[in-house]
Amino acid sequence: MTNTTTIPTPMQVTLGELNIRPEDFQFRDVELDRYHADELQKALQQGRDVGPLDVWQDPNDGKLYVLDGHHRFEAYTRLEWSGPINVLRHEGPLHQVKLIALRENTKARLPMSPKERADAAWRLTCEEQENDGFSYSKKELAEATVRHVWRVE
Repeated sequence: MTNTTTIPTPMQVTLGELNIRPEDFQFRDVELDRYHADELQKALQQGRDVGPLDVWQDPNDGKLYVLDGHHRFEAYTRLEWSGPINVLRHEGPLHQVKLIALRENTKARLPMSPKERADAAWRLTCEEQENDGFSYSKKELAEATVRHVWRVE
């Protein structure tokens, strides 16, 4: 079987342009983990980047369907998001993009625990540059240790 998908195209879309087809692209036993969707919603409310959604443009109806990022899509939906949403648009036949959805959903991503994030921030806080100044600002440490929830999905 030849891979006939193309390199995904980064683009921005509106919430209304996105559709879901869980019967084709959701491979988890539980379609939605409420806690994870809550965390993504909080991240969006705080203005944090949750990463692009992988979408597929169905050649039959021209619509965009979420391949990976169902929890992010849920968070945007809950907020009735009116701004642009970053996506990576995939093209190709259904049987090929199903493999993309499966591959993205099977990636093992282990987030750092809150204690690990705090310990890492403290370690970097204590590091000094060669010129006896501190290496990182409070803002840099806060941004680096905020839970990047988009990596968990």
